[in-house]
Amino acid sequence: MEVQTAHGRKKLPEELKGKWFVLFSHPADFTPVCTTEFVAFQRRFDEFKKLDCELIGLNPFKS
Repeated sequence: MEVQTAHGRKKLPEELKGKWFVLFSHPADFTPVCTTEFVAFQRRFDEFKKLDCELIGLNPFKS
């Protein structure tokens, strides 16, 4: 399965097919806003799990 991103198409693991997921990314490592957003996802991780929703963090600068 592939998704379109601002940096082109990215292949996702096949086990995500047919599942709910949130794909999120950040423009830079260790910046205040990005760190805050990642921590917010982490704090709500259990809520997403109860909804059977995977969280996928994407670093656009890594291949």
